[in-house]
This record gives sequence, structure tokens and C-alpha cells, in this order.
Amino acid sequence: MAEFIPLHLDNTTEQMLSDEAKQRGVSIETLVLQFVQQGIGLKKQTIPPDTTLITKQRVLGLHQGLGWMSEDFDAPLDDDFWLQE
Repeated sequence: MAEFIPLHLDNTTEQMLSDEAKQRGVSIETLVLQFVQQGIGLKKQTIPPDTTLITKQRVLGLHQGLGWMSEDFDAPLDDDFWLQE
């Protein structure tokens, strides 16, 4: 017995999947199942390239002295803060 997992798609993604499924002559469910099971990619790339993979060298001490922390940073907060009074 197959188990269904609900997918929450935005309208653009759902339309893209619908168009691709029609071109392939299958249902959206079949297309997603094929994609998951066999790694079949979609023809249109809708996700922008991941720019987080670009690594840059960090500069040690670049912002040294620009930040500060209060002496009472870890002191308990008053009840007024928690009760929003």
C-alpha cells in the first residue's frame, strides 16, 4: 500500500510541475515519484544557483573593536520585560 506525503508547493512550482508532467504524459504524482526514486531531473531550472558555495577567505580581526557587550548581559531580566508592561 502506497503512503502519500503531502507537498506544499507555491503556484509557480506547481504550474512548472504540471507543465512538465503534461509534456512527459504522466501525472504530477508520477513525475515527483520518478524524480525521487530515479533522480530524473526537470528540464527547467527554477532554483537560482546556490551562491553560498562560493567560499571567501575570512580576515581575522577585520571588525575588531566595533562591537561591545553590556556588563550586565547575562543578568536576569525584570518582570516588566517578560510581562510587556
